[in-house]
Amino acid sequence: MCNVQKTHQVAVQVTQKIEQLIQANHYSVDIVRSIGETVSAKWQQLMFHAEERMKLVMASTNWFKTAEQVCIAVN
Repeated sequence: MCNVQKTHQVAVQVTQKIEQLIQANHYSVDIVRSIGETVSAKWQQLMFHAEERMKLVMASTNWFKTAEQVCIAVN
């Protein structure tokens, strides 16, 4: 299992625990909710950057494949 999947599982577990604490009327509900929102925002930001990097990798791969095909056709 890759690190992104492991991190996703941990983020889901944290979110579930936060929901449990909120439902159980934790004495610091506002703090718990704030932590949950922070974890969620950081996870979304991480996923956005990972997707952007994947797009860049795919574009680079396609460019090099095209360049290789052009070089083969020219020779």
